[in-house]
Amino acid sequence: MKRQWRRFFAPAAVLLLVAALLCGCGAPETPADPDDVLATTAPLSDEVAQTDPDSAGDAEEEDLQIDTFVILNDDATAINGEGASFQSGRLTIFKAGVYSVKGTLTDGQICVDTDDNAKVKLYLDGVKIYCADSAPLYVAQAKKETQIILAKGSENRLSDNAGRTMTEAQANDNDFATAVIYSKDDLQIGGEGALTVEANFNKGVFSRDDLRLKGGALTITAKDDGIRGKDSVEISGGTVKIKCGGDGIRTSNENKGDLSVSGGDITVESTGDCLQAVGNIAVSGGSFRLQSGGGYRESLQTQKRGGGFFGGVQTGKTEGDTVSAKGIKAEKNLAVSGGTFLLDCLDDALHADGSIAVSGGMFRISTNDDAVHADETVAVSGGEWIIEASYEGLEGRQVAVSGGALDVTAQDDGVNAAAPGDQNDMALFAGAPDGMEPPTDDSGRPQPPVGEPPQNGQQPGEAPPDGFGFWRQGGGKGGPDQADESCAVLISGGVLKVNAAGDGIDSNGSIAVSGGTVLVFGPTNDGNGALDYAGSCTVTGGSLCALGAAGMAQGASDGTSGRLEARLTLAAGDTLTVQDESGGEVYAVRLEKPAAHLALAGNMLQRGRTYTLLVNGSEAAAAKAE
Repeated sequence: MKRQWRRFFAPAAVLLLVAALLCGCGAPETPADPDDVLATTAPLSDEVAQTDPDSAGDAEEEDLQIDTFVILNDDATAINGEGASFQSGRLTIFKAGVYSVKGTLTDGQICVDTDDNAKVKLYLDGVKIYCADSAPLYVAQAKKETQIILAKGSENRLSDNAGRTMTEAQANDNDFATAVIYSKDDLQIGGEGALTVEANFNKGVFSRDDLRLKGGALTITAKDDGIRGKDSVEISGGTVKIKCGGDGIRTSNENKGDLSVSGGDITVESTGDCLQAVGNIAVSGGSFRLQSGGGYRESLQTQKRGGGFFGGVQTGKTEGDTVSAKGIKAEKNLAVSGGTFLLDCLDDALHADGSIAVSGGMFRISTNDDAVHADETVAVSGGEWIIEASYEGLEGRQVAVSGGALDVTAQDDGVNAAAPGDQNDMALFAGAPDGMEPPTDDSGRPQPPVGEPPQNGQQPGEAPPDGFGFWRQGGGKGGPDQADESCAVLISGGVLKVNAAGDGIDSNGSIAVSGGTVLVFGPTNDGNGALDYAGSCTVTGGSLCALGAAGMAQGASDGTSGRLEARLTLAAGDTLTVQDESGGEVYAVRLEKPAAHLALAGNMLQRGRTYTLLVNGSEAAAAKAE
């Protein structure tokens, strides 16, 4: 499914958001900066732009001294130099050195097979190879890292046969090539040229050891994974565009399996996860356009087709009985310190089975599940965030915000602190009657009815009695006697704005605000609250303003520097002003949605003082701070 990308907010837009929240008002609409690195309205299937490789790649190409020249031309292939032979369509490199290769093989292969203690460098300068029964480029043996260097300005193309078959024995045989570029040892790709990989059989690029991408412009289409480095993947430069039926870029060695990105321009349109590691993921730079499982809008189409359910969507790569179609997924920990991210995901946008730490970067996220999900800790100390659509915004056992500017929109909880077994998953089950449209708001965001789990033995994926609906797996605990002390929302700095249809900030344990600016536009239904905590909610620094329905409303608890609560009728667009006894303004906010309850806390309030609440300049209520 194609989706038009929306323009990414420039830094100036987030600074305006910060300024607006510090004034207690919502963010103004701001036009996108056309110079932003991800400013585009083109779908992912358009041609990827060329970028210069990193400086290391430039130096490597300039210093090359060619040892052997090869011109491929089927049976007329010519070799000038030592270390290579050609027979029956196969060019075999059996000696370390630098090989310049150009030309065409209509059905053939380049095979590296050397036991030298030096590197083989393949300088591809206009190569086109199709291989019917194996990989067009196959590294069978190399003690040192094999380097593929794309000559400046060159166009190279490698493709394989969609009609190949693979037995179960072959699938477990390391000698059987499952990718267009298949290496049994370490592999590096760099240079200043272009490489197109058409993986009609299975994977695009696969190294069974370490894989490094340093430069060049790679365009990969693959039936399964686009790029896989079994032991590790390291990306430091170049342009990578992947469209695949499996995972975009992944690792698979459970004893190693780390993935790191420090630069480059990466675009992935995947049926499964865009970036996935069985180990840790570290991102310190680069630009990312990632779309998984058809993207955020795909669930609407799934509903219309009456197929699948979320938490087990019937697209993407399967993990047991469920599907993983996440943006960036680490099976251990995920750390992000820089980069620009445009994430459009069917499943979680950022996910870790361990913990997530984000200290920088620019993010714009649309997802049908969690924008940021960790089984353990989500720690945000920086970055500029627009979470445009999510089921839940930030979710983990502990959620700690100490910096950054975050604008979070969620269908359920904006921030949720819960143990892994209690964390919410949205389940979409099938059976929408023909012609029935899923409910959406004015912006087209889905607004699902939240009902009870299927009854009477009904299984996920079966139609409920009324046709279709959503249900939640997991959920918060109720009451102080059920508080989970391991769960907490801790806010010590930064700016956090939440617009949530469910609970604004939900903790199965405690909420503690010691700094920063927090503004919550919570639910309009009485079944949820702008604040929902099982233990305590203390505000000892910064400010907390929570607006929402009155039915289950909670305010700050004992131990707070100053707090007040009030019930009043507020409409979207109203301006609420809080004045002290002398008529001075202590807080003001413009509402994004209706509300019936206000909870305000922070050092701007003094205990024992009475404050006047004005709506659009007219006195509406009075409240005494405690």
